[in-house]
Amino acid sequence: IMCPGSPTVPRLADKSVIELTIEGDRVRGQVISLGAGACFGGMQK
Repeated sequence: IMCPGSPTVPRLADKSVIELTIEGDRVRGQVISLGAGACFGGMQK
């Protein structure tokens, strides 16, 4: 399992995906950014 998000603050991580390219016995992974992370600056209880 591959997760491109933040392990400590996942909701603030940049939106991204991981592309895996498998050719024979070789595997290549690439993180692709889809945009900026979330901002919770204006939230109140």
